[in-house]
Amino acid sequence: MTGTSVGMRSTRVVATCLLLLACVCLSPTQLESGSLQAQERPNILFILTDDQDVGSVSELPNVRSQLVERGTTFDRAYATTPLCCPSRTSILRGQYAHNHKVWDNKAPDGGFERFQRLDLEASTVARWLDEAGYHTGYIGKYLNEYGSYEEPTTHVPPGWDRWIGYEGGPQEQHAREAFKVNDQGNVARIDAVPGYDTDYFARRAEAYVENRKAGNPWFLVVATNAAHTPADATARNDDSYLGRQMPKTPAFNEADLSDKATIWRDNSKLPEKCPQDGANRSDEKLRCVPEANKLWRDRMESLRDVDDMVGGLLAALREKGFAKNTYVVFASDNGFALYQNRIFSKGAPYEPSQRIPLIIKGPGVPDGRVDHRLVANIDLAPTFAQWAGARAPNFVDGRSLVPVLSNPETPWRTRLLFENRLGDHDFHVLRTEADQVYIEYPLTGETEYYDLTEDPYQLHGQAERQPPGLNEQLRDLVRCAGASCRVADGGP
Repeated sequence: MTGTSVGMRSTRVVATCLLLLACVCLSPTQLESGSLQAQERPNILFILTDDQDVGSVSELPNVRSQLVERGTTFDRAYATTPLCCPSRTSILRGQYAHNHKVWDNKAPDGGFERFQRLDLEASTVARWLDEAGYHTGYIGKYLNEYGSYEEPTTHVPPGWDRWIGYEGGPQEQHAREAFKVNDQGNVARIDAVPGYDTDYFARRAEAYVENRKAGNPWFLVVATNAAHTPADATARNDDSYLGRQMPKTPAFNEADLSDKATIWRDNSKLPEKCPQDGANRSDEKLRCVPEANKLWRDRMESLRDVDDMVGGLLAALREKGFAKNTYVVFASDNGFALYQNRIFSKGAPYEPSQRIPLIIKGPGVPDGRVDHRLVANIDLAPTFAQWAGARAPNFVDGRSLVPVLSNPETPWRTRLLFENRLGDHDFHVLRTEADQVYIEYPLTGETEYYDLTEDPYQLHGQAERQPPGLNEQLRDLVRCAGASCRVADGGP
């Protein structure tokens, strides 16, 4: 045997001994999880709906059986500014609206134009994860006024490796029979039947998953138009709610608005029968209870398309072997009041507008659990960042949900801010862990107070009974930024 052979064998023996020594030092848990190699980072699939009310989740079989029963539901999840573009900006950056300054869906105070003008694209969750080595994809609705059918944009927001941005259909068209998308900077017209956009997004999202490779982590956002008006559905789900009546709480068509601020008191009470004048009306305004029922049916039919998409995407994850290593997050950009407290809208200071569905399934997330903490859209970006091993910037106001998902006893915030600055509809709201809601209207000086343990539907505002200290807590949150928000919210 040559000296070279002896040396090579000795080297192998030493290496083997070192490896065995390392194994002795590692815990059984580390050995089982494969810690001798770099840990595989999780994939993240984020499904974002538009204007979805919390109650609708109970009607979605795939969401219920594959997410709710196999994940954690946050039953006190909120949009801090319950309006599409401000909320989506909060999702992308983890900030309250008073810090990112996008207040409206349209220019000059909001929309995609303002988002760009303020250079908010320079730092979003897409860029954080992209820089951390994730392949990032976005499919569907982005920010309001991101292009249009008549004047599409070829702009691809930085940080997204795969981009399919929805640009809308013809303005005069009610049904989504055609629409345009920006596919990697190229504008394409998609001819379709009503409601086809959800199926289109679903197919493109499944293709994205199918094209990913194990060991290369990815982050995909799929953002639907459903259940936003016009709430169109595919032929398979259209009329599936025919004859159904909308579930109604005591807040529906509220009898007495004298406890509300003056901006809400002129909202009319819906008659049980529709007027026969045949007058043209906007789809953004209800005239009678039957119209409210019809709109609810349309919304639910469009959401059944979303439910089908969820089922298909989860099947694609299983087929690719990604299911065990992928976090799936299901949420909406804001809630929607279906004439509770006589409001048919988002953008109001009451629970139906502000509450959003939020369900998370993934590695280490308990099955079938309901978490009662106050969480919000501002918490999503730092959560995604922590999962990916990316560093969230100091400007982030929200908190990562990772500790909450793994430990039900983790200390958490005790209060949350809601805010809106739209003409005469300005408001600031403090929501506490003890179910206290304190509302201020800066333009009129009016206030409202609700104890949701006694009045869960906010029917009896009692400003004169508000406990001391709530206004100071609200002031601290209205002025907070970054780390100071995580002091002002009363958390650890």
